Amino acid sequence: MADDSSTILVVDDAPDTLEVMQRNLTSQGYAVLSAPGVPEAIQILDNSPVDLVITDLKMPKVS
Repeated sequence: MADDSSTILVVDDAPDTLEVMQRNLTSQGYAVLSAPGVPEAIQILDNSPVDLVITDLKMPKVS
């Protein structure tokens, strides 16, 4: 089980992938933030402390 203070940001343009990742990580005790693209991820990173980012390497417009 994860430490309650561990926050993971998942970035992926596929909604199904975001849902599965969020569900699986949350079930392991992580606080999970998700973003469907790079601009949203940057906004989250500017406003929230994040311990780990899991991202799709090939994203629309910005990879």
